[in-house]
This record gives sequence, structure tokens and C-alpha cells, in this order.
Amino acid sequence: MGDPASIFVQPLVSNIIDPAGSLIKEGFLAIQGVKKVEKLSSNLITIQAVLKDAEERQLDEPPVKHWLSKLKNAACDIEDILETYAQTETFLWKRKQQVRNFRPPFSLSEVHFKSMIAHKIIEISAEFAAIAEEKNKFHLNIISDYGRSQNLPDTTFFLNTMNVIRRESDKQTLINLMLSNEFDMEVDVSVIPIVGMGGLGKTILAQLIFHDERVKNHFDFRMWVCVTVKFNYRRILKEMIKFLTEVEYSNELDTSRLEEQFLKFLFGKNFLLVLDDVWTEDYREWKPLQNLSKQGGKGSSVLVTTRITKVSDIKGTQPPYRLEYLPEDECWSLFKKIAFEDYSSLGGTHAELENLDRKIVWKCSGLPLAVQAVGGLLPDNVDVNKWKKILRHNIFELEEGNFDRPKILPALKLSYDHLPSNLKQCFAYCFLFPKAYVFDRKELVKLWMAEAFIQSNAQQSLEEAGIECFDELLTRSFFQILNINKKVGYTMHDLIHDLALSVSTSQCCQVEYGKLGIFCEETRHVL
Repeated sequence: MGDPASIFVQPLVSNIIDPAGSLIKEGFLAIQGVKKVEKLSSNLITIQAVLKDAEERQLDEPPVKHWLSKLKNAACDIEDILETYAQTETFLWKRKQQVRNFRPPFSLSEVHFKSMIAHKIIEISAEFAAIAEEKNKFHLNIISDYGRSQNLPDTTFFLNTMNVIRRESDKQTLINLMLSNEFDMEVDVSVIPIVGMGGLGKTILAQLIFHDERVKNHFDFRMWVCVTVKFNYRRILKEMIKFLTEVEYSNELDTSRLEEQFLKFLFGKNFLLVLDDVWTEDYREWKPLQNLSKQGGKGSSVLVTTRITKVSDIKGTQPPYRLEYLPEDECWSLFKKIAFEDYSSLGGTHAELENLDRKIVWKCSGLPLAVQAVGGLLPDNVDVNKWKKILRHNIFELEEGNFDRPKILPALKLSYDHLPSNLKQCFAYCFLFPKAYVFDRKELVKLWMAEAFIQSNAQQSLEEAGIECFDELLTRSFFQILNINKKVGYTMHDLIHDLALSVSTSQCCQVEYGKLGIFCEETRHVL
């Protein structure tokens, strides 16, 4: 994987070029300072022109990777200086407004501050000059900024893509199992576990079942809760009530009152509850929800998705339904739906490219999430030589995970490594949100804008550019659509979230209450 630090280089360099130049216009730098800052701006522009090539080559060339890391650290330093300048200027201006009738317009403290900023800028200019000089030995090429020029698919495309993952047989088997429970007088609530490794499509299968017309007509109520690692009965209960009523109850309301509110709606009614991504193996955590579920009507069902067989042993009244790998021909159909339906439209090399892509799809090992991630690469990369290089890359060798650094699917790494720099930064930012968080597209874009991750141009506003960034990440399967309860939201698969955490480790330190965090030299954010 590319150096996590490098994800911040392109946006950092872009964001400091204009502010650095504006210092000259302020007119308070000495003549020597002006020349230094002009040289700094020139070096930044020169470096920016070759960043794309550097970021691609760093995957195979450690010296380029090291150069990018040095560039990132220097860019962070100057960004801090410029931010200090902007904040202090604002403070000085406000103080002037408050005391303008009592002090002269000339301020020694203001002159001292500007002199200090000028000195620091001049100091760091020498560092950038050395970095700019060092880039010459790598013979980096100037490549225009990338990103998809074609129109991105609309939301309907992604909703329909669910149906391309042909789990029709699985869907019908599970629906029949749920509906047959109505006639089983020995079972109050049927608990059906779907078991399979991450990336197999358990959540998508559950969504297909959830939206099936027979299921809609059979159950009085349907609810969906993303559980993730911590099984919190109270939170699950609140989510179920919110799903039924669209009302979010106060945290001060005790659990028994929440149960009363829930049973007002569900007592004696048959329901479907989907518990997505369950990890707990403790039967005691499951027991309160099991008891509550029994208050529903006969024929109710709880559908559980999990990676862990032991979870299904604890919760299941039905044997676990093991989701198998997607057959190779269906993986290929999914890949083509996302990448190209018609390879012949690509010209003379289409046969060779199709053959390479089939080999790469085979290496995805029947995992739909991996196929989607790789398929998202193709429209931007139709160079046969690039795909040969990808096929040879050891990226397809699964890395062993541990508690701190979970196993990341190779195809997800591959897709991340080929993201444009600004998208890497937007993606990495999302690790700040908990797993199973449902994103609102516009709200997330506003947060990216506040962090200065988004760059606009004359043809589009900042928000439009941000929406385009989001849609690009959606196209590449870094987000998934969660179409539940007549609302369209966006989530990250937990493996994708693990990837975001992995690439952000050097930049962010998370401090839990009462525990000391481990800081490294590159830490920029403390949470």
C-alpha cells in the first residue's frame, strides 16, 4: 500500500500555494523575504505538477515514497505557519476594532508577529528548495490531474447493481424459511443466521430479502439495525423504535420505558428484524432482545448477518445459512456491469485487456466486494501495461491481520492505491466515524469543505466539486447505498472502514479516557 502520509501531500501543496503568494501582496516582507517567498511559490507549483507521477511510482520505488514523506512533513509545517498567520491576523484586527479610539495605528507587537512569520517562511523555503532539487533525480513526469471526465452514474445505477449480484437462489431459500415459520407452533420467533466471511455480500443479500414484495406483504413491521462489534441492547432498542416511529428518544429514558414504547407498536404483531454485522458471542447480551422479541406475533423472524459461526450457534433457532463464494461467471458479470459491458468498444487491445481482467477477477476469490473495488478502477485505466503490472503485484497476497491492524482485502488496497490524492484524503477522513455509521452525502461534503479537502474550479462550486468527490468514491465502492425505510443513506463496509483506519494511523491518534495515546512524529490530529 502507498505510504499513508502521502494521501495528504497533493491537497496540502494545493492549499498552500495561494496563501504563500498572498504574503507577498501583504507588503510587509522585506525585499529578501519577498524573493524567498516567490521562490517558495515557484517550487510548490513545480512540485505540484509531478505529484501524480510520484504517487503512482511510490508503490514500487521506496526512494520516491521517502521523498513524498519529506514533502508532506514540510508542507504540514508551512500549513501550520499560514494557519497561525491567518488566526493571529484575525485576532489583531478584532482587537483593533475594540480599542481603536485608545491606541495608535502603529503596533510594535504586530510588526514583531509579521517579522516572525516572515522569518519562518524564509527558513522553510530552503527546505522546499532542497526537496524540489531532489525530485529531479527521479525524472518525474508532468501528468495532468486525474479524475473521471465522464458523467458518473446516478444513484439508481448503484441500487440496481445489487441485483447483479445474483443471490436469487439464496434469497428464495431464506424467504421460504422465514415464511414457513408462521406454521411452526413450537417457535415464537425464528432466528436465521447468515454466516460468511467479510466481502461475500451478506448485507446486500439481507437488503434484497428486506425489500422483497413477499416479505413486505407478510410482515406487519420490518426493522433494520447495524450492530457491529459491540452488542448494546439499549442502543439496538432505540434504533428499532426510531425505525418504527422516526422518533429518537432521549438518552435519559431508562431501558424499561423504552421497552414499553416498543411494545406499544409491536405487541402481538409479526415482524422482521435484521441485525446486520453481529460479532458478540455472549449469550447474556442476546437474552434481553430475545425475550423482547417473543412479545411479537407468531411468524416473526430475526435475520442475523455475521462472520462468526459461534454467533450463529448462540442466536440461531435455525441452522446457520452459510453464504458461499460468488461463482466465477457471476463475478465476471458483476465486474462488467461496473467496468465495461462491451470490451470491443475499447479498440484493438480489447481482447488482451479482457483476458487480463478475467485473471484479476479470478484473483478476487469470489468476493463481490473485491470485484466491485477492482471494477471501479477500469474506466480510468485501460492501459494494458498497467493491468499487467497490477496482475504481477504482490497486492493479491493477503496480509495477516492482528488486533490493531485488521486484515485488508488486497483488491481494496489496490483500489485505494489508485485513488486521486484528494479522494484519498476524503476517504481517510471517514475513519473518524464509527462502523455502520449512516452518512448523509451533503453533510459529509460540508465537513470535507471545512477541512479544505475540496478544490473547485471555474466550472463548479465548492459543494458541487465535493459531491463529485463523494460520487467518485461511491462509484469505486468505498461507500455502499443503504436503502432502508424509504430513505437512502450511505455506509462503509466494515472492511472499507478498516482500510480507512489503516491508512490514517500515522496521521491521527485516538485517545481514550484515562489512557495515554501513542504519538508519532507524523501525528497531525488528536481525537
